[in-house]
Amino acid sequence: MTDTVEQTAPEETNKAMITLTMLRKWGACQDGKSWFSDKFPQGAEYGETLTALYADKRYRDARWLSSKVFDKAFSAEIIASDINAIIKLTEDAEIDANSSGDNARIGSSGDDAQIGSSGYDARIGSSGNYARIDASGENSVVASAGINP
Repeated sequence: MTDTVEQTAPEETNKAMITLTMLRKWGACQDGKSWFSDKFPQGAEYGETLTALYADKRYRDARWLSSKVFDKAFSAEIIASDINAIIKLTEDAEIDANSSGDNARIGSSGDDAQIGSSGYDARIGSSGNYARIDASGENSVVASAGINP
């Protein structure tokens, strides 16, 4: 057994912080709690957690976490953390054969996800069942996460 120190700071200190206590309270599965505890023994920001879940190909857990966070802990900090995670996830995405335009990079994930992008430096991320978003204009950034928005 390892001696890890669990995140003890009040959750209100950083509204984007995810802790093992929160996951327990939200009814996370044992496998998910164990993964989180091993990866982030002192907690982590929502975006960092989401990025790690995708890196470890734990897509179902990522959808579950997004659903819980947007239902139970919605805040401006969560939105900012989500957008930053989506940008990070899409920055390293390979150019798809269906993308077009100068330096176009588009990524899509989830059941029936649909993405459209237009404009200088436009970046878009989509996550969740039936998620649909679009952006147009210089430096446009739009994020959508959830089930049947």
